[in-house]
Amino acid sequence: MEQGSTSQNRLSSPYTFFYKAVLPIIQLLVWAVFVFIILLNDIQIGYIVIAIMIVFLFFYFKISFPLKHVWLGHGHIIVKNFSRKITIPLYSIVSVKENRWLNPHYVVIRLRSDTEFGQKITFIPDRKAGDAFRFLKESKVTEQLKQAIQK
Repeated sequence: MEQGSTSQNRLSSPYTFFYKAVLPIIQLLVWAVFVFIILLNDIQIGYIVIAIMIVFLFFYFKISFPLKHVWLGHGHIIVKNFSRKITIPLYSIVSVKENRWLNPHYVVIRLRSDTEFGQKITFIPDRKAGDAFRFLKESKVTEQLKQAIQK
């Protein structure tokens, strides 16, 4: 099922774990140091920065925690979290949309019915480093998934 497999094609970025677990911890530590320095100098501004940090972290965690690993098989997708793995038939997919306003881009798959992971599967598409102007267009992964569900 990994990248070398011939029966499945990885759709999600190999850096999903980094975006989901490592980066939030790094950002929390940087924010904590920043807030500590501000609190040492001006306590009232520090409270404002803490409020902004809480709002920012809420939205960041709302986006990054649902991230999944996704592979495309023949007639289905495989979705994996840390310890659970499910198979979803392509006919269960209602829509595939890529959010190009955030970096990295996020792909959202909406499903007809509920699964162990809900009716919405979110992942970061696998992109090649040489993709020119990739911020202007959908990833090849999104196009490939859209073509697969139309068949």
